[in-house]
Amino acid sequence: MKLNNKTLVAVFTTSLLALGGCSSTSNANKQPELIVKDTAPIEWNNDESVALNIVKMGYRDGKGKGVSDGPVDTDMTVEHDDPNALFSFYSGFYQGGLVLGLGALLMDSEIENMTKWYPFGVDFISKDAVNIENRQLAYKQVSSALESKVRAAFSSIDGADYHGMYGNTSAASVQNFLFSGEYCNNAFYFGDKKEREGVTSNEVWKRYLVGVTNDLMSRSDVCHFSVTPKIVGQINDNYVVVYSMGTQSSALYFLLNGGEELGFFAVIPDAARVQSIDNPKDSEWVTIGQVYVVKGGKQYLFDEDETSAFESIIN
Repeated sequence: MKLNNKTLVAVFTTSLLALGGCSSTSNANKQPELIVKDTAPIEWNNDESVALNIVKMGYRDGKGKGVSDGPVDTDMTVEHDDPNALFSFYSGFYQGGLVLGLGALLMDSEIENMTKWYPFGVDFISKDAVNIENRQLAYKQVSSALESKVRAAFSSIDGADYHGMYGNTSAASVQNFLFSGEYCNNAFYFGDKKEREGVTSNEVWKRYLVGVTNDLMSRSDVCHFSVTPKIVGQINDNYVVVYSMGTQSSALYFLLNGGEELGFFAVIPDAARVQSIDNPKDSEWVTIGQVYVVKGGKQYLFDEDETSAFESIIN
């Protein structure tokens, strides 16, 4: 049978539509899987501080390099103007190549390397609670543990309204958290070089989150941050989970000001890149000034005189 040009176009177009339909259905049915970078044991060094051991958990995910224990100046304290703020912005400073007050030894030559890794969280989840053989199920199990800890953290923060955890349209292994309130306003403008303030105006998250209610979708005063959970190893009967934080300013703010109920370790470098408010495709440096390791409202110091045991931090 001889086909004319119109028939060929119709057949070609129909084929494309069929292929497109299959692709769409495939993407819709795709489920995110837990990222497992390594399952080999990670050694806890009892001769090093808790803070340094926690930072080293990020090594297998390319984070945490360039910091070591050092002398701690116990007379240095950090003042807070905001009673809800765990640490004040620009609270740290460099002097003679040392970061005082934390004991973290950051030589000037290492500062550039330090700023090449992003803030992250560290968690320890029982191996019995994660079916690592089923990566889709494992992702749901780890995400559930993460959500419960983020929810608990927000419950202890004044001025924060938590709206839940949501997945991505791309089915990527990323979870997104939404919140609003005065805490959101502070988080959204955190580190802004133009020193702007006021009510949050944020539409970016609407492009790629799924399952969000119409009520939330109609609002622009909502903050978000993203987290990618990854298993990087194991210690005793626990998987070591690293939470790679997104580059939103609210992610950095949450780690610094996560309240007394934050149930995983937050690790913040001396400087971090955050998305630009004016153009989310661009980023800006935010200077923290010190390396922080925090959990549940407690700051862990890089004390060279400290000894530690893994069992002491598991609760």
